[in-house]
Amino acid sequence: MSAAAPKGFFRWSRKDGCVDIRVGSAIAPREPLIATCCVYVDRYFVWLDLSKDKRVYTVRLTPQRPGVKADAGRVAGEFYNELLSNCLRYAVSARNQKIREYVVGEALFFSQPRNEQKKALKSLASVSG
Repeated sequence: MSAAAPKGFFRWSRKDGCVDIRVGSAIAPREPLIATCCVYVDRYFVWLDLSKDKRVYTVRLTPQRPGVKADAGRVAGEFYNELLSNCLRYAVSARNQKIREYVVGEALFFSQPRNEQKKALKSLASVSG
């Protein structure tokens, strides 16, 4: 087990050549965790499970090449770093969602021919009163 991580937050162990990583669901949302797992699919078979009480995710990484034993501490550390990075991307993306929607809406509006833009503006004016 990793002694550096706080209890219940991020734990790892090695069993039968696999690396099991447990992450509290309050720490990492599902989407960043899945994105992190996707980084490892080229080198490992990835199994993702959620506990019955939905509080802990378990990720099992099994090396794809037979006979290869993973350095559990290194793999867990890399996984944790990737998870932190994906959690940050997820949080920033959530905060910037309205801005992205506005920019894409503007781009779509101005990509239309002028007569279509005028029709859209008239339609909006009639709806808003």
